[in-house]
Amino acid sequence: MEWCGSKKLKNVSESMILAYFEYKTK
Repeated sequence: MEWCGSKKLKNVSESMILAYFEYKTK
């Protein structure tokens, strides 16, 4: 359960980083 939660959190943080770079390069 913890591993699944941390994996989901990692995916969320990765998409947040991608969105941040997309915002900066606009």
